[in-house]
Parts: sequence; C-alpha cells; structure tokens
Amino acid sequence: VRPFMSGTFFEVLGEGRFVPVGACPEELSGRRVQLKPSDGAAVEVDAAVACVAAKVKRQIAKSGVDAEVQLPVKKATLSKVLDYMQYHSEIPPGDIRTPLVSEKLVECGATKFDANFIEVDYAKLVELLYASAAMGIPTLNLLAKAKASTMMVGKTPEEIRKEFSFSNDLPKSEDADIRRMVREFRQKRQLPYQDEEGLAPTAAVLGSVWKLAEAHRDAGGTKTTATKHPSWRQGSWRAAVVEDWQQLAQAPPEVQGDRELVLASLVASKGKSLAYASPALRADRRLVLSAVGCGGESLREAADELRSDRNFVTEAMMLDGLALAGATDELRGDRELVLQAAEADRGIALKVAADALRADEDFVLQCAQEDPEALAGAADRLRDDRNYVMRVVSSARGTLRYAPLSFRADKEIVDAAVALDPSSLVFAHAARRADISRADVDVGEPGEVMHRGTRHVGVPLTSQAAEQGMTYTTLKMQKAVVFTAFSSLTANMGQSNYVASNCFMDKLAAFERPEIDATGLMWGTVGGLGMRLKAFGDKDFIAAELLMGLEDACKVLHLVATKMEMPEWVATNYMDPNYREQLLSQSTSTAGYRPSEDAYVYPRIPHPGAAARDGQQRSDVDAGPKASARRGDADDPGAPLGGW
Repeated sequence: VRPFMSGTFFEVLGEGRFVPVGACPEELSGRRVQLKPSDGAAVEVDAAVACVAAKVKRQIAKSGVDAEVQLPVKKATLSKVLDYMQYHSEIPPGDIRTPLVSEKLVECGATKFDANFIEVDYAKLVELLYASAAMGIPTLNLLAKAKASTMMVGKTPEEIRKEFSFSNDLPKSEDADIRRMVREFRQKRQLPYQDEEGLAPTAAVLGSVWKLAEAHRDAGGTKTTATKHPSWRQGSWRAAVVEDWQQLAQAPPEVQGDRELVLASLVASKGKSLAYASPALRADRRLVLSAVGCGGESLREAADELRSDRNFVTEAMMLDGLALAGATDELRGDRELVLQAAEADRGIALKVAADALRADEDFVLQCAQEDPEALAGAADRLRDDRNYVMRVVSSARGTLRYAPLSFRADKEIVDAAVALDPSSLVFAHAARRADISRADVDVGEPGEVMHRGTRHVGVPLTSQAAEQGMTYTTLKMQKAVVFTAFSSLTANMGQSNYVASNCFMDKLAAFERPEIDATGLMWGTVGGLGMRLKAFGDKDFIAAELLMGLEDACKVLHLVATKMEMPEWVATNYMDPNYREQLLSQSTSTAGYRPSEDAYVYPRIPHPGAAARDGQQRSDVDAGPKASARRGDADDPGAPLGGW
C-alpha cells in the first residue's frame, strides 16, 4: 500500500478536497526518529509515520534523522496524535464534505476510524486542534474542526460563549461591526451567512486554540500557567480575520500582534496583510521573509530598520527579486546589489531598481547577461528601442523571451537571437517560428531532430544534440483552453461589450505560450441549448443546418483539449467554403497574424443532415491531408459546409 503521507487542502466548488503531496523520502525508509513532547521524554517512531506530519517531515529533512524534533505538544496529546499518524501512514482519510451535511461525521465523508478517534471532550479536542496545526497535519485539523462544529450546531453565540467558558469582553458595538463586515464580505462572494449564529463557532475554536498556544508560550513549552478564561473578543476578531484578511486593519492591537494569525493571512493576501501587523511583527525578520515569500513587494510594509538593512534586503531578494521595491532609495540605487540579484537569477529586481539604473544601457546589458529576465525590467525607452533590443538579444542568451511582443515578430531580431541561442526560437512569434523551421529544420525519424546549416534551430532533446552542446528549453506539460467566441471576427449589432471581452481573451493564449500549450477556442453558433435556446427557442434566425449541435461541441472540445500544439486560435462554425477561405487567407505582407498551419490540418466534420440524407452513420472528427482530400470536395454530397 502506498503511504498516504502529508498533503494540501484545496477548495473545489465550495467543498474541501485533500491532495496527498509526496511520500516518505527513500533515504528515511526503515529509519527511526525521535519526537520530543513539551513535558516528557522523547518518543521513537518510524520515519514513515513521522512524515505524515508535514512540519515534522521538513524538520527531519533540515536537521537530519538523528536529531530530536522538538514539539510544543504534551506527551498525552502526542500519543493520541501518533495513533492517528500510524493509521494514516498507509490508509488515507475520507473526504470530509464541507459545509457539513450532518452532525454524524461518517455521513459527511469521514471514515469510521476517524469518527471514533475524534470522539473526545472539548478540552482534548482543542489540544488536537493545536497539535495538528503545530505539527502540520491538515486532515486531522479539518477533522477536529468538523467535530467542533457538530458540538455547536443550533446554539446561539451566547450559549456557545457560556458553554465553553469564554469571558464576556466583546462590546456590543464591536460585535455588530464584526457581523456587518463578515456579512458584507460573504454577500459580495455569494456565500451563505447565518446572522443568528454569526462567527461564534469559529470564534470559539480559534479563541480556545489561541489561548492554549499562549499558555504554551508563557510556560516555555513545559507547563500551562494561564488560568484566565479565553477572550471572546479576541476569538471573534480572529474569526473575522480568517474570513477576510483585510479585517486585520480594524482589529485590536492584541489581534494584530498574533503571529500565527498574521502568518496565516499572508498567503491569502499575497503578503499585503503585513501592513496591518503590529510594529513588533513588522520588525520580525522571519515573519517579514514569510511575507516576501508570498509577495515580494510586501517588504514595503516592513520596519524601516529591515528595509535599510543591506544583508536583510539581499536575503529577501533571494526569495523574490521584486522585494527590492521595498528597500530604501539608497539600496534601490546600489549597482552592486542589483547586479548581485541578477547573478542569483533574480534579474527581475531591475524592474524596481532606481530609474537611473533601469535607463543605463550598459548596466542593463550586464544584468541581462547574468539573467535574461533583467531585460523585462529595463526602462521603457530602452525596451522600445529596436537597435538596443537587437544589441541585447545578440549578446545575452535567452533575452528574446523578455523582449516586447512586436520585436519577437521582427525577423532580424529573431534571427540574431536564434543565432546566439537556438532555444530562443520557441519564444519567437509564431510566424517567425514557421519561417525558420521551414528553412532550416528537417524532421527525420520519430524522436529525432536533424539540424543543418550553421544555425541550429528547434528544441534539441536527443542525446546526439546534447553531445553537440546544444541547449534546450523545458516546457510545462500543461494545456490551457480559453473560451472566446467567433464574434471577435463576425460580430452582430449590440455585441460591443461581448466582443471587447472576447478580444481580450483571444490574446491570453499568446502570453501563456510557449511554456504552456494554450489555445483560444472561438465558439461559433451552437443551437438547441444554453442561452441561445433560451433567447430564440424554435425561432432562431440562423438556419438549422448552420448551427452546431451538442455532439459537435463535444467533439470540438475533445479535439482542442487533447491535441497538443494546436494553433493559438481555433474558430468553430459551419460556414460557406468561400467565406472560410477568406477568413484563413493572409491579409498582410508584414509580420502579424497569419495561419500557422496549412488549411488541410483544420478538422472537418460532416453535417448531420448530409449524413442522414445519404443514410450514412455520422463519423468522428477527421483531420489531415487524406481526410481533407476525401471530404473537402465541394461536389461530394456528404461534405460539410466548408468545415470549421
């Protein structure tokens, strides 16, 4: 059985889904590790079990298998958690569906083991919540939260506050403000909100866990000294911030100083929530680096002593070159610092450097030779200068990728870039790729690329090419299909907004390429379903034989979504053959749009009416020169109206 190990939660259509990530490293197989609780001797466990907890796994990788892993968890709680980890080291937990559909967790997707495991009192449940967060076990954390929710179903905030012994310290005015902010937030996102219950269940859970964490910190991780009831006010504000990170701006100082809460908000805010953290946290080096990891420019919100610390800014730029934007003016103008970033493949730092550096032709070229992305940070004056871009792509490998789109379609610039670095070809405009490929590349046996001439073109992947010292570009094995509409080319009256939106989406595929194989699917007229059916019913003004049906649409989607290296745009519609040829013909002699494939590769599907007339069974999508020759004949009674 494959070990389950740790993973990550995603929300899919409003429901939580857990995806396993990685397994126990092979080098740890059969090894034992020491887990040290806060109040007792270390416990020895199998490494495969320990790796169920993501944070424990990372600590083992960092410190080695022989080092004790210190945990801020009591021995009794750790023993309970290890039972969960042992069971789930080989058997994955069930998918708990959220929001919960029943008070019985088994009916919500939990396994019988998990449902029995979590049958504990509230105090122990809080310990498990804290331990799961401290050790990095998201499935246990969700299970405990689900159990806490079932304990509070049907109870008012006041009943929850009293039952779980919270102090009554939340002013009515603040309670009303929190409810209003959360209600408005959920309404904007069309999420459910029960005003009677409000955030009480979340406030109770977060308040209890926060109080336990505070006790561990106060006691140095050895004993709990706090006796005061947890604060209902702090729990409510924490619940509001978890719901919407921007509420941290209005939160009380003690909430803005909650390190774990601020850390949690950094991911959702891409580092922006650092602006609302307490002064102490904005001066916390580790926390600020966490913010930079979520969004480089969040360094702007750090304390002045960090923003002016050259060593700290350097460390931040190693996480994200854009962190330089938050440094002082003096550091942003430091040539040595910016060049150091480029040497570490953080050339994008030039984009937020001082204007004088971005406009310095020699310095930009020097940075681009270290990291080609530096060209993206050059001043607009330089990026718009054809002679300068020619100079850069001729002397800095890989920079064509970051040149303006118009220059990536410039034949002389592309030729210069490819002469220096053949792998740059994949970043050229489609028309230029077609030109050079036809001129300089022969395709031999499958898997073999035959190069000729002094200029080697293509993406060499064979061992022979590697032996010749050729470089290659790694592309992502992903597929992106953007739904647009044929109205971009054939608009009707009153469709201005619709066409404008589709024209924007038509361009998205070009910016995804070549790393991601992206295609813009321009849907034509599909009848008998959707908004068109709702609008026109059986009174559609387009003849039935010119409307695609559901089966046509399914075939189109299957073809576009599964075939790699599709054109950047694909338009789907039944149409007159003459009109089709007009659309596909080249309309300009200069660089710009022109079909990247010959006409015969466009798929043709026989119209259902024609097949019915001939008594023939309808065929699947057919493409290629032979199929085109067979079905493209206008005299053939079974031919479609010009295909797609």
